[in-house]
Amino acid sequence: KNSTANAICEGQSRSLNTSKSTLGDQNMAAMSVGKYGSLSDVFNDTRIGSAFGSHVRLAFTENPTDYTGELVRLLSDLSMATRMISAGVRRAGLPKLNRPSEILSSEFQSAAPESVRDPRNFARNKPVMTASQFDAQSATDVLYKSLSHDGHTCIMLSMTCADALSLPDHVPYGNYVLAFSPLERDPMFPEYSICGTIFSVYKRTSATGQRGTTNDFLRPGTDQVAAGYVLYGNCTTLVYTVGQGVHAFNMHPNIKEFFHYPLPVKIKSGKFCFVNRQHSGEWKGKMRAVVDHFHDQGFSIQYTSSLVADVQHHLSCGGIIICAATTLAPDGPMELLCQAAPLAFLMEQAGGKASDGSRRILDIKATSLHAKTTLIIGTPAYVDVAEKILAASTDAD
Repeated sequence: KNSTANAICEGQSRSLNTSKSTLGDQNMAAMSVGKYGSLSDVFNDTRIGSAFGSHVRLAFTENPTDYTGELVRLLSDLSMATRMISAGVRRAGLPKLNRPSEILSSEFQSAAPESVRDPRNFARNKPVMTASQFDAQSATDVLYKSLSHDGHTCIMLSMTCADALSLPDHVPYGNYVLAFSPLERDPMFPEYSICGTIFSVYKRTSATGQRGTTNDFLRPGTDQVAAGYVLYGNCTTLVYTVGQGVHAFNMHPNIKEFFHYPLPVKIKSGKFCFVNRQHSGEWKGKMRAVVDHFHDQGFSIQYTSSLVADVQHHLSCGGIIICAATTLAPDGPMELLCQAAPLAFLMEQAGGKASDGSRRILDIKATSLHAKTTLIIGTPAYVDVAEKILAASTDAD
């Protein structure tokens, strides 16, 4: 047990490559430079802001929208789970957890109401994949096991699972539902790519004190009470909002805690266009005209194959991110609940804009757990230009 705990805390294996331009580079460097002689040296470092848990509690003290403290505790538990995922990504090892994938047994799927899986079908004492095999399902394991027993959630949705994840019988059911993309990474180079977790929190609409239902998810993004992402790399960064602006935190390399980056996160007007042009021949409508317009305007066309990394770069430098529908994905490539809605909430809180080309993302009501959408997010003026080009092409057609 001690060796496992030490592995998680140290995380001294090969770290992933990260973007050259990331949010808070100077602060990351300041926190990483040098070695501390003692814990007192760590806490006396004036370059370090407040810890994540303290910041969240203070935010709700100043603007009390959660009088029970349940959402505060949920976000704190979520930050702990992402620190465990960070350790797994860095190949430092993870504790043994039961795999939610075991609930895919056919004997239960046929009996589950509303496509909600029952955790009673867990195969007990089955470990997750080894650290060298850490993947999106392993990240789902960590998030589910860390958050299903805290009494703050009533149901969860992972992008890797076809159905929602209900909670065990013996735990209290909280007032919040959680949707997440557990591990966004490049499928072509999974071992070396930049990766991250996206999360979204809603307040339940079903009866309190009982298990959540799929209807708790089928609603517009404006109902979100919290959203954010965690980027894993040379420095693990957490960015979140509860509707009071966007705040960024960097994990301290010595004590493995998220500390606030004090500068405000606001959208800039850099000339960057993040888009995957590999499938441009399959784009629907006049999306190619949109990308060509920004290219002609001197925008740098970039793509990391990691949505979280692109958003991180965008929050640092500005620009526009385009995830276009194709003939193979006519509704769009992004999942509304697990990807588009939380990033749209985050982007708007940072002063940006999020659209599907004609509608505000947060106004779109999910009609299914894994509903897809086109996603155009970024500097408002750039998103407006993209919408005008697409609208003009529609009128012409």
